[in-house]
Amino acid sequence: MANRKPEELEDLEKPEKNTFADKAKLFIAKHLKSHGFITVMLMASIPNPLFDLAGLMCGHFGISLWIFLGSTMIGKAIFKVHIQMIFTVFLFSQHHVEVILHFIEELVPSMKGRLSSWLEAQQKLLRSPNQGIQEKPWFAAAWEVFIVLMIAFFFISILNNVVRSELAESQEQAKPAQKKIKPKKE
Repeated sequence: MANRKPEELEDLEKPEKNTFADKAKLFIAKHLKSHGFITVMLMASIPNPLFDLAGLMCGHFGISLWIFLGSTMIGKAIFKVHIQMIFTVFLFSQHHVEVILHFIEELVPSMKGRLSSWLEAQQKLLRSPNQGIQEKPWFAAAWEVFIVLMIAFFFISILNNVVRSELAESQEQAKPAQKKIKPKKE
C-alpha cells in the first residue's frame, strides 16, 4: 500500500484528462513528491494561483509543515519580493513610462496629449496632495460611490437572507398546525 499511487493521481493520468488544470495538478504532484522543498519554493516565488494548489497537495501528500513553511518563507520573502521590486522599478521608470505613453498615443491618436497631461497632473497630486487641485479627482469620487454601493448591496443581501430564513422557519412551524386542523367533510 505504501508504494501504491493515490487514486487522485491515477485519475489525473488517464488519457481523457488533458485539460490544463489536470496537467498542472499532475505536474505539481509529481514534483512535490520528488523535490518538495524546491517545488514549494518555486511556486511561492512567482505570483500564481498554483501556489494554493501546491499548499493543498503538500498537506495531502504529508510534506512536513516545517519544509512547507521554510520554503514558502524563502520563496516569498526573498525571491518574490525582489522579482516584484525589479519589475516595478523597471516598469515605472520615467523612460519606460514615456515609451509606453508614446506607444498608446500613436495607437489611439485621439489620446495624443491628453494621457500625458493627465499623468502629469496625477504625479503632481501624488507628490504634493495639498497643493494644486482642491477638489477630489473624478475617479476617486466614482470609486467611493462604487464602494458605498457594494457595502449597501452586501447589507441588503444579508437582510434579505435573514428575512427569507425567518419566513421559511415560520412556515415550517405553521405546517403542523394546519395538518392538525383539517376541515371535516360532510
